[in-house]
Amino acid sequence: MEEPRVAPAPSSRWRRLRPWLLAAVAIDLILVTALVGWLGSKTEREIDLRTGRVRTVRCVAWVTVGERVEATALSRELTGADLRDAEPLWRPLPGAEAEIAALALTWRCARFHPEARRLMAKDVLALWETGGSVEASRPFTRRIEDLIEAAGAREIAARDILEVWRALEAERRAAE
Repeated sequence: MEEPRVAPAPSSRWRRLRPWLLAAVAIDLILVTALVGWLGSKTEREIDLRTGRVRTVRCVAWVTVGERVEATALSRELTGADLRDAEPLWRPLPGAEAEIAALALTWRCARFHPEARRLMAKDVLALWETGGSVEASRPFTRRIEDLIEAAGAREIAARDILEVWRALEAERRAAE
């Protein structure tokens, strides 16, 4: 018995187009990747000038794709009422996280009453909000450093922080 002959399959359109389609897809992927990079894939860190929390916002092509809020040493010193009652005011503030780390180190190295730390945190945040930069709190923190040296081994109380604040405010008013 003779086997039937099978005619060769005509070359399909798919076989001819497949390399071109794969090339087009590869070029599209390269263009999209370049465009997204050009449009901006960025991460921005902002601080809430009312609570001291830090927010990390991730954006791609001007669209927010992720957001995370973290506590800092400043926000941990505030009470629950301070945090609840504050309306967030998010701002990018260069140097704020370094300044917060310096304050936390100051609190660890010297003996501060918890209420004194709370007042310092509130004062620093208020100075940042009114001054618009980290530099606005430098005179205050320098005075606190002087207070630490003068206090020696004594615990620094809230009234000490209030005295520093009042003296700084008096100097500011006199300069105006």
